Amino acid sequence: MRGRRLVVLAVVAVLVVLTVITVSAAPALAQAHGGDLWAGLEGGVGLPQGDAKAAYREGWFGTVFLLAPILSGPSAGLSIRAEGHGLLSMAKEFEGVSGEARIYTYGGAIEVHFQAGAVRPFLVGGAGNYTFRLTTKYGAYEETEQQNCFGWSAGGGIAADVGRVTLFVEARYHRASFSRAPFVFVPVTIGIAF
Repeated sequence: MRGRRLVVLAVVAVLVVLTVITVSAAPALAQAHGGDLWAGLEGGVGLPQGDAKAAYREGWFGTVFLLAPILSGPSAGLSIRAEGHGLLSMAKEFEGVSGEARIYTYGGAIEVHFQAGAVRPFLVGGAGNYTFRLTTKYGAYEETEQQNCFGWSAGGGIAADVGRVTLFVEARYHRASFSRAPFVFVPVTIGIAF
């Protein structure tokens, strides 16, 4: 168990360093490649999957991010993201026991987008630290537990420029391996980058 924790801490440390480098180097990289640094917000619904689907309802999901274009060509481009996510999901009530799960993540992602006229499809994948906070309630009794672990995500969407902003729709598979069991969810979101 100790070895696994050290590996997770090492991976989280590397991701934090990469995120700091991304955020600090993004303006220079974007300038060098003729792009801009973009900020964005997205929100939607998080859909629990697998074992999590049996215990939790759909929840609210939100993201903030910085995006820096790295490579850009006539048919495709590559960008890096520093991002943070949040999910709030209520536990399904069972024999008087209820509760809520909150998951917060921070990390980095790579986005590949393709030029296809007015609408641009894109693929995105990332990894980072996932913090799981579970509050269980039974009558007047309430207990909260929290744990951190490594998690990853992969998905895609479509984007379109509208004036000076980009609007997009995205769906992404997230998997975090907490000590109880893996927590898997798929957020479906709409967002804006500016």
